[in-house]
Amino acid sequence: MKKALPDRKARSEAYKAWKQIVRSGEIGSIPVVRQYLCADGAVRTFEHRAVALRKDLIVNLWIDVTRREVAEAKLRESEARFRSFFENSSDPFMLFDGERVINCNKAAEQLLGCGTRAA
Repeated sequence: MKKALPDRKARSEAYKAWKQIVRSGEIGSIPVVRQYLCADGAVRTFEHRAVALRKDLIVNLWIDVTRREVAEAKLRESEARFRSFFENSSDPFMLFDGERVINCNKAAEQLLGCGTRAA
C-alpha cells in the first residue's frame, strides 16, 4: 500500500475506510476515486468499491477510470471553449431544439431586436 499511496495522509484515509467496511459489513455508499502510482511508474485513476460479505470475506472492485477522467476533462475544456466562442462572437448564433430557440448570443438578440436575455 505504501507504493500505491505514497502520501501518508491518503494511506491513512484509505486504511480507515477499509476498517469501516470491515466493521460495518456494508457496501461503501460512495465509490472512492483516487489516483494511484502503479508498478510501471504510471499514475492512473481508479474507482474503488468494496463489499464485506462476511467478516473474513471482502470483495474489492478496482476499475481503471483514467481514460474516462481524461475524456471528461477534455469535454469540459471543449464546452468552455464553445461557450466562450458562442457568447463572445460578433456573429449571431441561435441554438434550436426542434422549432424552439433554446439559446442565442447577444449578436442574435441585437439582430432580432429581442432585448436583453434573462441571466
